[in-house]
Amino acid sequence: MNAMSADNARATLRGQCLCGAVRYRVDDAFGYAFNCHCGSLLYSVVREGAFAHVTMGTLVDTPSIRPQGHIFVGSKAPWHEIADTLPQYGEFPP
Repeated sequence: MNAMSADNARATLRGQCLCGAVRYRVDDAFGYAFNCHCGSLLYSVVREGAFAHVTMGTLVDTPSIRPQGHIFVGSKAPWHEIADTLPQYGEFPP
């Protein structure tokens, strides 16, 4: 379920870690989405606080954006097979 803000009608998404000990809310205002294959952070703040990267697999609610590709596939587990046709990048996309 998405909660809508009366001020700007932007959806707020809920997220949490697997055990539920950490919970968060984030605006459904993502500029891009990629499947990342290095690490398992819940979130990270980048570019001197200008952006927050959210691990989309931790979202409870459905975001309006879908992944555009896979990044850091060079460091994925060797046994993990990517089974979709999205573009794959060894690091960041060009």
